Amino acid sequence: MPQSFLGNWCPLGGAVKRARRAAFVLATMVAVWTPPAAPQDGPALYEAKAKFLSVMPGFVEWPASTFKTPTSPLQICVHPDFSFGTSLAELARTETVGGHRMEVKWARKEQDLAGCQLLFVSRSAAKRYGEVLEAVKNSVTLTVGEDPEFLKAGGMVSLQAGQSGLLFDVNLNAVHDSHLKLSSQMLSLARHIVQRPASARS
Repeated sequence: MPQSFLGNWCPLGGAVKRARRAAFVLATMVAVWTPPAAPQDGPALYEAKAKFLSVMPGFVEWPASTFKTPTSPLQICVHPDFSFGTSLAELARTETVGGHRMEVKWARKEQDLAGCQLLFVSRSAAKRYGEVLEAVKNSVTLTVGEDPEFLKAGGMVSLQAGQSGLLFDVNLNAVHDSHLKLSSQMLSLARHIVQRPASARS
């Protein structure tokens, strides 16, 4: 585990102790969780993804204008499958980030994506990644998927099961284009960080 990940970065002005606890949970879950032998999703993988999504908001900076009020909830949306949504809701219900309590929403349709600060898109929507991402294009929304094609379509983070734990890749340009910022501690745990050269950006 990279030592810098347990540093003093404090998400959205939260307490250092809480930040370190969340960092430990995320780092442990990413590095230690042992995936099932079979490639298909199962309870252990669902639980790992739910834990990841429940602590991830603590390592993201949203612009102040993202929230209508200082106490508006931070919405985590799951689209379109809700396989681990209940576990995620249970993990997130007592947590707050920068004074914002977290709410989990099942966004069944693209029309339900408005107001999501974090959007998890299951691979069942693979044929519609473009449409889903277009629906939140003008929103300050961190988008998370579960296969490499999600990043190619313009998604920001992709979760996958690896031999040594839950892995994630980051499309840093997509993150920056949405005026979001991921902590250096979180980026230090990423397997791959995709960033096109400045000369290639539009």
